[in-house]
Amino acid sequence: MPDNTIREALERNAKAVALRPSVGQKTGKTAVHLKPGLTCGVSEGAWSITVGMGTAGGVEAGPGPGTLGRGALGSCLALSYAMWAARLGVVLDTVDVTVEADYDSRDA
Repeated sequence: MPDNTIREALERNAKAVALRPSVGQKTGKTAVHLKPGLTCGVSEGAWSITVGMGTAGGVEAGPGPGTLGRGALGSCLALSYAMWAARLGVVLDTVDVTVEADYDSRDA
């Protein structure tokens, strides 16, 4: 989507929320169903993914929750940067975000 189209959509949304603040309030609902092999089916609306555990006793049926959590944070940041850049008229060639997390599974 061209930057000017993104900017116009963001400005239109900002005006709508300013006129009717309740337009900006939503509730997200995601369904998660545990399946055999330390796997979960995750769905929201038309989207569905499989989440799984690998070396921790699972069958590696999909990315693990940590991968999705880091991916969610990184993509949220990259998309936010792109939207703000479009809104401010700044041209971005690309945005790369790396999310690193330390964890301790000694007591898992």
